[in-house]
Amino acid sequence: VYCTRNSGYGIVKINPSNGAQTNIFTASGGNIAADTYGNFALCTFDRDEYFYCITRGVGNIYKFTKDGTLIGLIATTGGAYSNPCGLTCDITTNILYATTTGTTAALFKINGGISDVYVVLPNHAFSVFYDKITKKVYVPVRPQSVYIVNPYTQPATPTISNDKLLYYYKFEADYLNYASGTGVSDASASGVSISSNSLLLPGT
Repeated sequence: VYCTRNSGYGIVKINPSNGAQTNIFTASGGNIAADTYGNFALCTFDRDEYFYCITRGVGNIYKFTKDGTLIGLIATTGGAYSNPCGLTCDITTNILYATTTGTTAALFKINGGISDVYVVLPNHAFSVFYDKITKKVYVPVRPQSVYIVNPYTQPATPTISNDKLLYYYKFEADYLNYASGTGVSDASASGVSISSNSLLLPGT
């Protein structure tokens, strides 16, 4: 079992059979950049047994070997949603997810060193968990909510429905011109409307 310390940038390995604790990493010589709270928040492993910790404040994410050797800084969340705390890994893809604890919070997706806001949350999110069985990301949000997020935005079989709308495309003209011989008449884009329950396409 591995955990971070609540003061200073330290990592502890715990033997579950007897509770013995071993410090496997302690920051020294500026190898961990000082952040607002002066400590790591949550931590996680990836499928290759690399270990990650996130700092509270700006949200620097550091990568370690499982014996506590620092590999380096891999990403920073930062931006408008500060004070990260939660961290988890989708072990199918090795993509990391981090949550923040502001009154308007965010779920960050960290892939290949690039950190992007994935979902905006309505309140403090101190933790996050990836479930390898359901392949979903679970985010507890204060005061009494749990958000379930699908980390895979492209379904295996794409369908057209408003509640699963993933993309929209802007046409550069007001008319969709069909090729001669198709038997389909031109329809004006100005007559297209989207309701909460259906996609309405007036015309023929």
